Amino acid sequence: MSEEAIARALASNEDFARKVADLIADKIVIKKIDELTKEVEKLSKTMQDLVDQQKLVWEKFEENDKKFNQIMEKIDKAIEEMKEENKKRDEKFEVAMESIERENKKRDKTINKLLKHNQQILRTLGKFNWFFRTGSY
Repeated sequence: MSEEAIARALASNEDFARKVADLIADKIVIKKIDELTKEVEKLSKTMQDLVDQQKLVWEKFEENDKKFNQIMEKIDKAIEEMKEENKKRDEKFEVAMESIERENKKRDKTINKLLKHNQQILRTLGKFNWFFRTGSY
């Protein structure tokens, strides 16, 4: 019997043809399932890689956030130290200004005394001048 005759005989047997079709369909479906399974595995790996990368990004973010907070604490501390230094400088400045004001008042009193003394000398010289000019000595 030739292959053609066998094929015709098999094709004419409906039960046999259905079983062969089912087997072929099962083979195709299994192949497709295997292909889809491989794709799902690839996608799962890709998703896991993305999740791992996201974890790394968040870890780096948290690390940078801690560093940022440490820097901000240092800045806040430096600002407080600067405020304290400014306060001390301002207090010293106030003391120096008060001292200068006291010295200015003393100087003003001395100058006023000198001016009065100078005026007395000028009056005396004026009297001497008048005395010598008039010849009333």
